[in-house]
Amino acid sequence: LVGVPGCGKSLSAKSISADSQNNKLSENDVVSEEASITTFVPLHSTETLINTLNVDFDGDSLDDQIVAVHKADSPFIFLIVGLYNSESNSYDRFAEISTEIAKIRTFSYSAIDMTGTHKTALVYQGVKSNSDSVMKIYQYEKKGKRGELILIGDFSSDGTIFIQQTERLQHEHHHTVHL
Repeated sequence: LVGVPGCGKSLSAKSISADSQNNKLSENDVVSEEASITTFVPLHSTETLINTLNVDFDGDSLDDQIVAVHKADSPFIFLIVGLYNSESNSYDRFAEISTEIAKIRTFSYSAIDMTGTHKTALVYQGVKSNSDSVMKIYQYEKKGKRGELILIGDFSSDGTIFIQQTERLQHEHHHTVHL
């Protein structure tokens, strides 16, 4: 990944499962090499890695990493945006997003160009503990030296929320969120 072999933290995977009656996550250690997940973003000792997404989020042509974690003191899933720092040859924790999602089986996240500007947006969705669907969309904006994470879409519904892609002129795509 971005020519940085061996600098990541390889973790033994923990399987995370949802207790549908109590809306809680539970952890069970898995001792299997095939099940190991690697993150390059430094995690705290109270964070358990759920999944990783590698994508150029800040537009510098280098892969960044967005990791989903469970924190010991919260029932919700958190997303940590790690930006690749080419000067230190490491990943910096840029932002932390607390989702309202505790039901892990309903949770998903991806990176797509939602605005048609060739900027990658982070989209997560899932079901909250009150059974409402939620979808949030974030985009990185360059602000000075550091940059900023901007919320560009915030949707909640008692039904399904989905993104529909439609064709535009000159083979570009347009995305519409439907509630």
